[in-house]
Amino acid sequence: MKVYKIGAKQYRLPNQLSDFQLALYIHLIDWKWANLTEEAGMERGKFYDAVLPVGMKKQRHPVYQPVVPRLLEHKKRFPFVCFTLCPKVSPLII
Repeated sequence: MKVYKIGAKQYRLPNQLSDFQLALYIHLIDWKWANLTEEAGMERGKFYDAVLPVGMKKQRHPVYQPVVPRLLEHKKRFPFVCFTLCPKVSPLII
């Protein structure tokens, strides 16, 4: 985790981002802070500004709320795995 200071704001982000990745993270975090929450979420034991806090993950934000029941039913019938780009980390079962 690395803290980037951009203007008057500080962003807790992953290490070694390309310029494009950094710009995308900043855009998404600014949107999250303006529309959802400024609270950071935890991933692998560290807080990151791009991650939703636990309470919001349970609410399925920012998924459009009327589709959540259908999404959960689909997940039960068709489970899938998200693979990370890091080979040292196990796949995340969703």
